[in-house]
Parts: sequence; structure tokens; C-alpha cells
Amino acid sequence: MTPGTVSVIIPHRDDADGLERCLAALASLPDRPHEIIIADNAATAGRPAIEPVCGRYADLPIRLVYEPRQGAAHARNTAVNAAGGQLLAFLDCDCLPHPDWLQTGRAMLAIHAAVGGPVLVSWDVRDGPMTPAVAFDLLFGFDVARSFRRHHHLLTSNMWVRRDVFDAVGPFRPGLSEDVEWCHRAAAKGYELAFDPGLIVCHRALPSRRLLNDRWRRITRETWLYGRERGESGFDWFAKCCAVAASIPVHGARLLFDSRLSGPRLRLGTFALLAEIRLRRAIYGLSLLFSSTAANSALALRTAGQHDRKAR
Repeated sequence: MTPGTVSVIIPHRDDADGLERCLAALASLPDRPHEIIIADNAATAGRPAIEPVCGRYADLPIRLVYEPRQGAAHARNTAVNAAGGQLLAFLDCDCLPHPDWLQTGRAMLAIHAAVGGPVLVSWDVRDGPMTPAVAFDLLFGFDVARSFRRHHHLLTSNMWVRRDVFDAVGPFRPGLSEDVEWCHRAAAKGYELAFDPGLIVCHRALPSRRLLNDRWRRITRETWLYGRERGESGFDWFAKCCAVAASIPVHGARLLFDSRLSGPRLRLGTFALLAEIRLRRAIYGLSLLFSSTAANSALALRTAGQHDRKAR
């Protein structure tokens, strides 16, 4: 393992267009990483979809690995196992690093065990007119600085980690909010995490309500599972779900003043989508709570019945 070498870790699943943009951004950087490891994660199209994309960037040090188990955590772990760099730079396949991304990441890992930066949601007019889905993602997509300030965790769509630190903390855990869980594990072991506003990547806004609802449903489930593991009470989860629903008018007020939105039709459509997503999140979150409570009650009744039969 050569000192200072960077392995860029990119999980991929059925997003050849996003991967093409990502590789184009990496090819335009003034510096090059030691290697770029793309972990194809049970993509339905398989090798025929990804290999031509990688072939168009033959000047980049790309390595392809395949992970049949679905889930970004599995893909990232497989890529890390194949990596030879001293520094691990985690990047999503639909993210575009800024020109100084490599230099900033290297400099920060000379000081800190792990560092993350902003994930700026962007939209190009060449991609088509702005829709309520795009507007929602622009306004409410990612706020990494706030997450780090309040909860001290980073996003794996833009996170750098020293390899020795990653090995000491251990791999990502599938099925949970893997970046949140990994950051909490690292902090518990005494490693210093940092946020640098200059370590920037851009993320293309999701263009459809289905993709947005799928994302937030997944995040809700992962957050619920991780909260249960940490001993979060049902009351705390109930309060969080209520807060999600109550945020609709508060965050809806932002739509009146944001200059990126033009015209009452777009603002109204974005508000309707905001209400839909937040209500779906709250209802789904409550369904997880109540179904778990019902399952636990049924288990308790069965256990009590077994004890009664034994007592007789």
C-alpha cells in the first residue's frame, strides 16, 4: 500500500448515464487517483451496460468488481476489499466531484481520520424543464453540514477515510443507514471525523416523484432499524414521525421565497409533492412502529400461553 495513494470507491446499480457523468468529471480533474474501483451491484443489465461506459475512459485507472448481493453497503465493502490505496474516497455513481476534490481530500486526511463535504444538488436546463420533483430535490435533498453539526455523521456519497481507520472500525453494515452507523462506530472508537465545506461533489436532482418516494422510504426504514438497534423507544419514533408530518407547512413556506422556483404553478406543484412525501414518510414510519408493536404483543401472548400450558 503506497503512502498517499487514493482509491476512489464507486458503487453502481442500473445508472449507466450517471456513471458516465461521474467518470467524465473524474477524467477532467487536474490530478488522478491511484485507482477507481467500480463495484457493480447486482445490476439488472449486467456487464454489457457498464463495460462500454468504462471503456470510453480507458485513460482512467478503472477496475471493475462485481457484487451480487444487492445493497450499496455490500458493494462498497467489496470495492474496499479490492482497493490498494492508503486513502479511501467514497463517491456515488451519480455524483460529480469539483476540480479540487482530490487535493482537498488528501489534505484533510493528513489531519483527520475521516472527512466529508457538501453534496450539492444541481440541475442543468439542458436536462429539461424544472419539475416539482427536481425543485423538491434542489430544496430538500441533502444538508450534510446540518447532519454533521447535529448528529456528527457524514454521507458515503462524499466521504474520505484513511484505510487503516476503515480497517480498525470495520466494514459497512447492510440494511441500516450504513454511513450513519459507521460514523457512530468510528466516533465510539475515538476517531475524529470532520466536515470540510470545500470538499464538494454535485448530485443531479432526481427527476421523478417515484424515485424521491423510493429514496425516502428506504431512508425511513433504515433509520427505523438503526434506531431500534440503538434502543430508541417507540415514543421517540412516534414523535419523529409526527414531526415529519408537522414540517410540511414550515418547509412549505420556503417555496414562497426561493428564487430558483419560478411561477405559481411550479411552487404549488412542489408544495403538493412536499406534502405527499412527508405524509408518506410519516405514515410508513408509523406502520413500522405499529407492526413491530403488534408482532411483539403476539410473541408475548404466545410465550405466555406456552408458560401456562407448561404450568398445567
